[in-house]
Amino acid sequence: MPRKVFFHVGAHKAASTTIQNNLKLNRRLLSDSIDLAAVLVSDYPDSYFFRFFLDLSDGTVDCNDEASFDQAVSKARASFEEILAGLDPSKSVFFSYEGFLGYCRLHEYKALYPHSRFVFTALRKIASDYDVKIVLIIRRQDSYIESCYLQQLKVGRCLDFNSYFFSLALDSFSWFRVAEEAARLFGADNLQVLHFEGIREVGALRFLSDILRFLSGHDVSGLEMNVVAKSNESLSQKGVELCLAAYPLLEKIEDRRAFREFVAKHYSVERFGRARLLSQRQTDMVMSACRHSNQRLEQYLPGVSCMYG
Repeated sequence: MPRKVFFHVGAHKAASTTIQNNLKLNRRLLSDSIDLAAVLVSDYPDSYFFRFFLDLSDGTVDCNDEASFDQAVSKARASFEEILAGLDPSKSVFFSYEGFLGYCRLHEYKALYPHSRFVFTALRKIASDYDVKIVLIIRRQDSYIESCYLQQLKVGRCLDFNSYFFSLALDSFSWFRVAEEAARLFGADNLQVLHFEGIREVGALRFLSDILRFLSGHDVSGLEMNVVAKSNESLSQKGVELCLAAYPLLEKIEDRRAFREFVAKHYSVERFGRARLLSQRQTDMVMSACRHSNQRLEQYLPGVSCMYG
């Protein structure tokens, strides 16, 4: 019977930090109760397996050159096997990694993960000897666009929001396409699609429990898991204004980051409210472009078209 291996492939700014913090916090419990080993990039910071997906997304790995792509995949597979060899063979393994889909660089991609089919192709090749399930976490397109922009401010980049927005190919923002790519290679029964907004609806504990139930087949509702609900807070509206005013005066990226930390401490979301950057017209543009694909996404995530307009 092949070993079970699971991959959390999540959109950036879609609860990845919350999931990973809670997996880390409950490692012993999950190992003892449902025979699940959680693997994070922080466990293997030098592993090429994790690095490969970043290289794939930024063009370091040439996806259009079959020989070059296959060579890089083979190297990533060897690195993947090294990780598994160091783990208890009786355990299923859950890889949670925001970097499977590359970087949070929507301002560079100009589209919704245009390389995603190569990501799933690579995962299929790398884990071809294993029983695989995929957890795909998505986010409503308008808030995803805003959050990716805010993340760039958080790391010290100064971008004009309107220039950023109007550079995007809105008709590419189809989560249905991404889900179809995963289902085609791994099977629809082996794919769980969840939306980021659900963590606010049901809470972090229920959200994580739903994932673990899908992966393990066990009811984990009775597990006394320790749960961290909030992670990786966004910038407030006031914080955005301050960063955009100050960054042009701060040449060094580290100075910008230090300033952003000051802003996060003194101009928090709790005090000044979450930044809202899209106008109503822009929001309508996004959701109109995505409406048809969101309706088709119903087959993987019932009810999503109502929430996603």
